[in-house]
Amino acid sequence: MIKRNASSTPASRLMVVGAWICGIGSVGGLVAMVLIAIDKISAGQGLDTYRTKWMVEDNWIGFLVFVVVTTVVVIAAATIGWFQRRSEQREVQKLHAKYSEGHHG
Repeated sequence: MIKRNASSTPASRLMVVGAWICGIGSVGGLVAMVLIAIDKISAGQGLDTYRTKWMVEDNWIGFLVFVVVTTVVVIAAATIGWFQRRSEQREVQKLHAKYSEGHHG
């Protein structure tokens, strides 16, 4: 949990709504591009190149590989973080049990 200082200002409601709208739009755009890639690959055009907004050439199979690898890495990082938090919680519980008021003082 993040603790805020007294001097920090809370995010305005408009900013939060805007962030949610942008996030939903981004996910929608990614889903649309994945569906386009699947259609192109099933039509036999998976190795056709296209240019991105920044004029970088890529193909549809490469795009799907990128999406799959990115998804796997995010899931792996979340799993490692979850196991690390569980380990830290167990360690804190052991320390509380060892050094609680009932045992000392």
